[in-house]
Amino acid sequence: MNCRTRGAANWIDVGWTKGFARPPGGGYVYHGQPKRLLLYPLQPQARTWLAQPQLQSEWTKTPMQTVTLSDAQMEGLRQIFFRLPDVRKRRGKQHPLPAILTVAVAAVLTQAQSYAAMAEWAARLTQTQLKRIRARFNPKTQRYITPSEPTIRRVLQGANVEALDVVIGSWLLGIAGFEAVAVDGKVLKGAVRADGTQVHLLSAFLHGQWATIAQKENARKTNEIPELRSLLKDIDIQDKVVTADALHTQRETARFLVEDQKADYLFTAVKGNQRKLRNRLACLPWGDFPPQRRND
Repeated sequence: MNCRTRGAANWIDVGWTKGFARPPGGGYVYHGQPKRLLLYPLQPQARTWLAQPQLQSEWTKTPMQTVTLSDAQMEGLRQIFFRLPDVRKRRGKQHPLPAILTVAVAAVLTQAQSYAAMAEWAARLTQTQLKRIRARFNPKTQRYITPSEPTIRRVLQGANVEALDVVIGSWLLGIAGFEAVAVDGKVLKGAVRADGTQVHLLSAFLHGQWATIAQKENARKTNEIPELRSLLKDIDIQDKVVTADALHTQRETARFLVEDQKADYLFTAVKGNQRKLRNRLACLPWGDFPPQRRND
């Protein structure tokens, strides 16, 4: 292999392809036009860091919690996907939609972060596991077949995102033991609409597990405050605690959580958006009593 320098980054020449292409129908077709393959490091110091005896501090942050699913939980996951309509064209459709979605979600819960990683995870499933999720069965080989990377990618890119989000969020709540749900809004870095405005998401996720159970894109002219009620209205959070920042310290939001959803809430601060409330709280003798959860 040849290592050369292009500007400030090193790249590696790993050779040429053999001149084949992979058409949508599968297999490989020879086209006689080899391509040169060059590899560039995503991090300029990658080679130096990987050669160190200790991991870099940036790599030792707490990752998303890995969830290992039992066969029964995977069967339950497959069952919820029957609620979703299969919008794929009949021609070329080989793998059942619930099986593909089950594989994708279960793989992500084990920290698969790409379509290729999902397909690799699926390839490690046993025949018993594939039978349980009703994967495609090949009568010639008498074996169950896992969906490929292109199949998973096409299905997820064409899925009804909102409907998929609802059923997955409900299922996660059913298998995860949790006490609190955090609601927070963030602007997506690098995501820009056609008119140049940035994409803003409001998300609900489980404390301590980093699992997102619901998310909603805010319309360009929509305030985030009423969107919290829209985000949580179909989620069972009875007897749970919902936390949010000062933006959501609103009377209607508190009423919605307590009366409609039968939940408790913890708003982390009161700022200029509620001046009267802030002034009243500032006058309270906080040292005389600790905040505590209601028992009634």
